[in-house]
Amino acid sequence: MCLRPKLPAHSILSIQYKSCRQNRHQIDTKCQYKCKVGYHIMGGHKKKRIFKKTCLNNGSWTQQACQMVSCKPLSDPRFLGLYNCTNNFMYKSSCKLKCPGKKKFSSMMRCNNKGKWVGSFRNCAFAKNYRCPAIPNTQKYTITCNNGRGIGGICQVVCKDSAKLPKLVKNGETGLFKELLKSDYGFHYRINITCIGNRQWFPSLDNIDCVYQCDQSSMMNNICDPHTNTRECGYDLGLCCGDPYRSESTIAYSAHCSRFPKRMCSCIEKRPNWRHKKKSKFSQYKTWSFRKNKLQILN
Repeated sequence: MCLRPKLPAHSILSIQYKSCRQNRHQIDTKCQYKCKVGYHIMGGHKKKRIFKKTCLNNGSWTQQACQMVSCKPLSDPRFLGLYNCTNNFMYKSSCKLKCPGKKKFSSMMRCNNKGKWVGSFRNCAFAKNYRCPAIPNTQKYTITCNNGRGIGGICQVVCKDSAKLPKLVKNGETGLFKELLKSDYGFHYRINITCIGNRQWFPSLDNIDCVYQCDQSSMMNNICDPHTNTRECGYDLGLCCGDPYRSESTIAYSAHCSRFPKRMCSCIEKRPNWRHKKKSKFSQYKTWSFRKNKLQILN
């Protein structure tokens, strides 16, 4: 038996389920709710707003919630850095564009309850000398710009060390830029940076790092290697915590370990029942379980 279910945030109880307001309910009782306008079922499609909660054998209700509708990020490089939004790209958020040299906002867009933008930004008239600063090559990167440094211009960033790949990293970004970057912290052979409306390169070089790529052959050689003892490489398949093919906990270290900080060749997780749940595309071979300083293969 379950007590009266709590009303999920940002939802209303369906009219035909008024009995759900009673204090006690039998097992398998169902109560139906509808997310309010501008909200949808958490983790579901934006159009799905109706859901049910069921009374379970243990006296609890199945969990479901509503989340606010969001619109696609406004990623057109001509406007990046020139507009401000009241609530990023969420429902009811208004984004106003202010062109360079203008005192007033020139146009506005608004995110509606269906996750669509209403309105559009009008193009700004950029002067010929309105462009992004030149980017010198560094010891870390080689940068190639084939179509100039004007607004919308694109440059390619490649790591000079052929054993490394460029990767977007978090560097304290907030607000709109954080929203635009959050889904792309992966490996790339090259990363494009774009000259955006406020004459900055996006993403900035501060958000790009060169890291060793996951060499599958070195990940299967039973040797702890600092290059692959990272989250992206599945922490070298756990080899820095012991040898998965032997019963003893002897660890074989790569020669690189003597030239890297000690922590890069250490066992990242030391809890006895740790299990690496979030596997990257480079660690699809096995799932490792660390028990009593030994490694076991979990099927």
